[in-house]
Amino acid sequence: MVERRGLAGERGYHREIRLETTTGPDVFGTTDEGDGACLLFLHAGIADRRMWAGQIATYRSSFRVVAPDLRGFGESPVATGPFAHHLDMSALFDRCGVRRAVVVGNSYGANVALDLAIAFPERVVALVLVSTLAGMDQPSDVLNEVWRRSEAAFAE
Repeated sequence: MVERRGLAGERGYHREIRLETTTGPDVFGTTDEGDGACLLFLHAGIADRRMWAGQIATYRSSFRVVAPDLRGFGESPVATGPFAHHLDMSALFDRCGVRRAVVVGNSYGANVALDLAIAFPERVVALVLVSTLAGMDQPSDVLNEVWRRSEAAFAE
C-alpha cells in the first residue's frame, strides 16, 4: 500500500488537499488510502466523510478509497462564492491523479454523484446511489403524508 501524507504529515482523516476551485484555492479534508481502482465516497448532508469509516476500513486493502468532506462539511471550507460540489469533485480527481472512479453517494452525496456522472461521464465507472430523491419530480401521496405527520410531531 502506498502511503499518502497530508500537509501535516498525517494519514487518513487528517489529510488536507489543496484544490483550485471556482472560488479560488481551498483546502478540503479528505481520506485517501489504499491502491488500485478508485472508490469515491460522498457523504450525506447530515454527516461528513467519517460516515464511511467502516467502508474505508473494509475496502482500502483492495481499492484506492477517496472520501472528501464536501464544501461546508467536516474539515472543508464554507463557500465564499458560487460553487458546485460536482465541480469540486472533478478538481479533486485532478489533484489526486484519479482518472475514473466508482462513485458511491448517500442522500445529498448521491445527488452530487449523479451531477458528477452527468457532467463528467468519462470519469465515472459506475454509480452507487443510496437513499436519494434523484428523479423524483413530485413526492408521492404516501411520502407527503409521512412528512405531514413528522412535521406535526415536531411541532408538539
